[in-house]
Amino acid sequence: MEPGKWIRRERRKKGWTQAELGSRLDPPVAHQQIQKWENSSNLELRTLRRIHNALPIPEVGLLIGIDNPTGEVEIAPGVPISADLARDLAEITSTEDGRGVLTELFRLCAEGPEVLAQAHRILTALTPHGSNSNSR
Repeated sequence: MEPGKWIRRERRKKGWTQAELGSRLDPPVAHQQIQKWENSSNLELRTLRRIHNALPIPEVGLLIGIDNPTGEVEIAPGVPISADLARDLAEITSTEDGRGVLTELFRLCAEGPEVLAQAHRILTALTPHGSNSNSR
């Protein structure tokens, strides 16, 4: 995800300065804070909600469950995922424990398919029989 780039893109579309966007937030923030957020790739969900209230951002609307698109969305350039998965990821990352689990999953992915497959086997063995997360 590139939330800072989303913020910058939408702010520029409106023709707003960073100070203008900052003054529209509740509570307002200085342009320096907007600048930090626009250069960040890791913003808290509550910060994104706050910005979205003043400056609607399609990707943020999806993440916070306001927009309900179908099909695929890009979480990064050239990285499409289903809209359902994007919503699930947003829900997972809404808690500190969820962010920790996701961080560990990404770490395992980076280590390679063998490590990820081993982690999957362990999780499958630990999951109680009869529970199926795909049965929504």
